Amino acid sequence: MTAEPARWRQQIILTWRVGNAVDRALLRRHGIGLSDFLTLSALKDAGGGPLRVMELADAVGVSSSTMSRMLSRLETDALVARRVGTDDRRSSYAELTRPGAEKLGSATATFALEVAAALATAP
Repeated sequence: MTAEPARWRQQIILTWRVGNAVDRALLRRHGIGLSDFLTLSALKDAGGGPLRVMELADAVGVSSSTMSRMLSRLETDALVARRVGTDDRRSSYAELTRPGAEKLGSATATFALEVAAALATAP
C-alpha cells in the first residue's frame, strides 16, 4: 500500500474523532448535535434564510430526506421555521428563527473550543 491511502485513512479517522468530540460537547452544553449546529450555521451564512431545503442539504453534506428529518427536530425546538415556496409548492424553505440564532451564538464558542482541543490532542 502506498503512503497516500494511509494518509487519507488517517485524515478521515481524525475528522471522525473531532466530529464525535464536538458532537458530544454540543449535545451536553447546548442540547444540539453537530449536524444541527452545521444546519443552523449554514442558515446563518445564507443571511438567516430562507434557503431551499435542497440547497441547505447540499451545504451541510446530507441528503434532502436527512435534512428534512433534521429540520423537523429543529422546527419542534423553534430553532428554524419552514415554509412552502410561493412560486413552486413543491419547494420547501427553511430559515433561522431568533431562538435558533441565539442557540447558534452560544454554541459557536463551544464548537471552536472543542475543535481546537480535539485537534491539539490528535496523534
